[in-house]
Amino acid sequence: MELLKPGLGLVFWLTVILLISLVILRKVVWLPILSALEAREKRIEEALRRAEEAERRIQALEREQQEMRQRILAEQQRIIEEAQRAYQRRIEEAEQKAKAREEEILRRARQEVEQLYQEARKRLIQEASELASQLAEHILLYALRDSVRAEEFIRSALANPELRQKLQEEIQRIEKREQLSSVA
Repeated sequence: MELLKPGLGLVFWLTVILLISLVILRKVVWLPILSALEAREKRIEEALRRAEEAERRIQALEREQQEMRQRILAEQQRIIEEAQRAYQRRIEEAEQKAKAREEEILRRARQEVEQLYQEARKRLIQEASELASQLAEHILLYALRDSVRAEEFIRSALANPELRQKLQEEIQRIEKREQLSSVA
């Protein structure tokens, strides 16, 4: 029973040994363990803080990337629209130049046709006047030879329906050409 009823000295020395053990354990084991736990806790907190900061940076970069993508798409659309407008302007300019060239060619062609018409008309008038003068010369020569025969010839020429019709057709043709030239 002595084990169940320890003496006062035993209790005292057990208490002293327990306190000394606690002090030694505290200095040797618990303090390094606590300082290691605190250091580990600080490292974990720092790592969490850095992870949160990295997450915020990633989100900011993603927003910036999205904004940049939208700006690039807008710029791309603007460039495409500008290129389409430039293309349309070039097509319109080419059409206008082609139309101007066409009008110039038509104007020159009309001038050439008018010039050729005037030249042909002059030649025709000249040839008709030459023929008339030759005819008059022949008539005069014939008339000078024999005045009775000359009168007969002129009367027969005017009485001849074929000759009269040819003269009228020629006069009508000349009048039509003059009307066309005045219209053009």
